This record gives sequence, C-alpha cells and structure tokens, in this order.
Amino acid sequence: MIAGGERPTQRDGKMSSVVYSNMVSILYVFCSVLTSPFPEHDHFTLEDSRDLEGLAYNFVGSYSRNDLERLVKMNGLSSPYILKKKLEHFSDLVDQPYDCCVDSCMAFTGPYSELEKCQICGEDRYDNRGKPHNIFRYLPLIPRLQAFFKSERVINMLQYRQEREPYDGTLRDVFDSDHFQELLDTTVKIDGVEYPHKIGESEWDIFVGFTLDGVSLWRGLGSLKARASTTCWPLAVIIYSFDPKIRTRLEHVFSLGVIPGPHSPKHINSFIFPFHAEARRGAIGIPTYNARLDRIFEMHWYPIFGTADMPALAKANGGKGAGAVAPCQKCPIKGLRDPTKRYGITYYLPHQHPGEGEESQTDYLLDNPKTHQYFKEVWYELTQAATAAEYKRVGQEHGVTCLPLLGLLPSINIPNSFPYGLMHLLFENLAPNMFSHWTGKFKTLEPDHDPYYLDEDTCAIIGQETIGCVRTTPSTMIRAMPDIFLHSTKFTAESWAFWITWLAPYLLQNRLPNRHYQHLLLLVDIIKMATSLEITQETLEKLDASTRQWHAEYEE
Repeated sequence: MIAGGERPTQRDGKMSSVVYSNMVSILYVFCSVLTSPFPEHDHFTLEDSRDLEGLAYNFVGSYSRNDLERLVKMNGLSSPYILKKKLEHFSDLVDQPYDCCVDSCMAFTGPYSELEKCQICGEDRYDNRGKPHNIFRYLPLIPRLQAFFKSERVINMLQYRQEREPYDGTLRDVFDSDHFQELLDTTVKIDGVEYPHKIGESEWDIFVGFTLDGVSLWRGLGSLKARASTTCWPLAVIIYSFDPKIRTRLEHVFSLGVIPGPHSPKHINSFIFPFHAEARRGAIGIPTYNARLDRIFEMHWYPIFGTADMPALAKANGGKGAGAVAPCQKCPIKGLRDPTKRYGITYYLPHQHPGEGEESQTDYLLDNPKTHQYFKEVWYELTQAATAAEYKRVGQEHGVTCLPLLGLLPSINIPNSFPYGLMHLLFENLAPNMFSHWTGKFKTLEPDHDPYYLDEDTCAIIGQETIGCVRTTPSTMIRAMPDIFLHSTKFTAESWAFWITWLAPYLLQNRLPNRHYQHLLLLVDIIKMATSLEITQETLEKLDASTRQWHAEYEE
C-alpha cells in the first residue's frame, strides 16, 4: 500500500507524511483511473489530462516519489503537490481528518467527538498550541462506489453476481454461503425503522468485505522494542461484486485509511465509526447517477464479511480473542489454566478435559455453535450491568468485550460474517506448531511414552531435501524456501502451505511413526478440501467428519 520502494520513516512514533500521502495518492489514482469521471467536470483541460495520466503512470507502476519528481521535470507536468490537488478536485474524493489519541487508543469520532482526553490512557487530545497530537484520516467509500456507475466498463464488472451460475449446492464464492442466502430474505432495518427493500433484491446492489490488520512499518530498522511496539493498522474493503479473479487486485482493494499508531488501537469502534455511518447510509439508499440507465437511482451497498487475523478479528467483532477464558466467537469452548503452574495466566483449550474420563468435547462444540441472537442477548446483558465488576464478569463469561458497531448493521451476522482465515489458522499457526511437535520443540512437551519427534540428523536431512525439492519445482508454484530445520521462522504462510500440503507427506514418510504419519495425511486431506475452489455438499460432510476425526486423534 506504499508507493515505490520508499522506506517508511518514523517521526514521533507516527506514520510519516510521505508514506501517508503516497498511499492516499495511490488510492485516488486507482479510483479515478478505474472510473474515468474527469471529463464530466467543467474546465477539464488537456494539461489536466496529461498531469493525471502522468500521476497514474507513476503510481500504477509503483514508482517512488523521487521517480515522480523526475517524471514531472522530464514531461513538464505540474508539481507533485498540484497533481495531488487536481486529483482530489476531479475525483471528488477528499480524506476526512479525525483527531485521535497520541497512542492511537481511540479516535474522537461520533459520541466521543467532544472529548478533551483519551478515555483509555488519559492523554490530552491537543498539544499546548491547540493542535491535535495525532490524526486518523478516513477515505470515504461512498464517492468511490458512486463513481463506479459513471463507467460502462465498471458497470459491466458489477454484473458478476447476476451473470454467475445459480447456486446449486456447490460452494464457489461468498454468494453461495448460507449467510448470503439468508440475507436475500432480509428486509433492511435500521434503528428499528424498516425500509421497503430487501438486501440483494436489486441487480445494482454492491457487496463488500471489511478487513484490517496490524502492520509493523519499521521492522528491522530499529531496536527490538521498536519492532515489537510500533505498528499501524490499515483499514480496507474488498469489492465482492467483482469477479473473484480480479477483486483482490490492488486497484480493486479500497483503503479506508490507516490508524497511525504507534500502538494498536484499543477502542476500534471509534475508528470504525465513519465506515459504520457510511454503511448505514448505504443500506438505506444513496441517490446515484447510473450512466447505463441514464438516470438517478437508489444505490445500496452492504458489508457482509470481515476478514483479519485472530487479534484483529477480536477487535472488530468485540470479542476477547486468544488467551481468554472464552476466546472463540464460533463455539462455547472454555479455557483452563495449567494447575501445575503457580503463576500461570494462560488458558489452554482442551477438547478433552483432564480428569473427566476419555470423552471429547469436539462433537458438542461443533454441534452447538454460537448465533447472532446469542450475541444480542450478551450485548443486552452488558448494557444492563450496574457496575464495572458486573460488566467484566459478563464479558469474561461470554468472551465479549463490547458491542461492535459492525454487528449493528443489517447485513452482518457476528459468527458467520467473521470467519477465521485459513491462512492464519492452517499456515501460520497449525502447520508451524505441528512441525514443532515433530521436532520436539513444542512448548514443554516431552513425549516419553510416544517418541514421535524426529532426531536432529533426520531433521537435517529433511531440511536439505526441502531445499532440493524446491529447486526442481516451477517458480509459478512456489518461491525459494530455506532449510526448514534451521530457518523455519523465515517461512511465510505461502511456504508453510506448500510444504505441509505437498512436501511433508513425502519427506516424513517412514520417518514419523505410522500412527502420526496417518494423522498428517488426514490433515493434508482436510487442507485440500478446505482450500478447494469448489466445495460440494458431499465434500462438506467429508470435511466435517475428517475434522472431528483429526481432533479426536490429536487429543489421544
């Protein structure tokens, strides 16, 4: 999301203006090039066209700011500052600045707009000159969605949902999900007011996904403390109404802004408030000109899914997250502390509780998922809490910290709209943990009675064979990977996905005990089914049975 190869700079713990302005310009250009709204403006000259074409060339090519300055001089274009201002003028898209805490705890939006101090850390909102200590710049989404309907090409792209094959029981896209099918029978209701239209009843309805995550901008540039504590949080949306082949391309992923850091946000609702306000307007309807219809119509758009890793997901859906007594937003599993550790504070999540026989909870947990109504009842309990202690007790019991703003939208269902990402679950958590098991490095486990772990000589051979395998694998399938035994921490999610799915079954054959090797093969089957481009009902049933079996065997 940062143009060119410029290295982000740190200034008073905030995101540098260079990095931010580059990011804003990229999104402006992509939106404007995509929709080409410029000629409709009066006084749009040939000079303006050349300026904007030059700016688009610079940022679409991901060139640096220095490259842009050289381009300006070589072609007699306006200055970079003028280029940005022209782009703002002709695209009708200007960022909305909101004051926020100096540590990004919260933003002073909505009901918090009049506060003088951060409610979380107590820091002053303004410095001694009356200037805000920190600013969160929000990029409105509505003008960009409205601009879609000025371009015949983009209007055709938005017809993907209408032109795709009807749902026949096979899952091929988000529009085949149970959540979306239920939305098609949902009448829009905002603050108790029911509107005359249903979600998705118009061919022009736009569906988007919300995503956020923490990013360490200065990784590798400073001290260990800086790498651990200095982050920013980009917010973005994915246009699901586009074909899956193009919807995740950079030009089609729209930024909503960046929570500037230097620390992660504590009150995510305050930063999401502008997006929530726009989504409410989108559900009700926004008068928009449609070039194909040649008239004004009511444009509706709806967020239907949120994607992120587990810490970010917990912030977005108001959950406790990993390490809590009740961390899961999908099932009622409860965590336990290790009784052998006097000062242990970490909860672990056994599917088979110690001292309760050999019965596993797996089937119960999978057969009794949480529902959106369950969360509504918990939110009501929180609002009725008379004391802070009562509020905390309710939150701990149910794994909820607050009422999430996104959960109030008619198109959002908390358990269904916030799926756990397979990349994080399988390839950034499960695969590395299983490798740690096999190499005898998983926490403090010592398998005295079941020596499934591999000795160092075997691991060294596997590491060299991993390098050898990749050298003869086409680069279109996987990039180069280091020795997995010596440098497993350098493996990306992509590397783990390829290794666990396609290399491990061969590298670990006749090296793991047969019982554990068969367990690995079952996991590989689960991964292949879960990541298939098409999932039939038969595959779903097999996936369900295989997952239950894998859990049960793991607990053994």
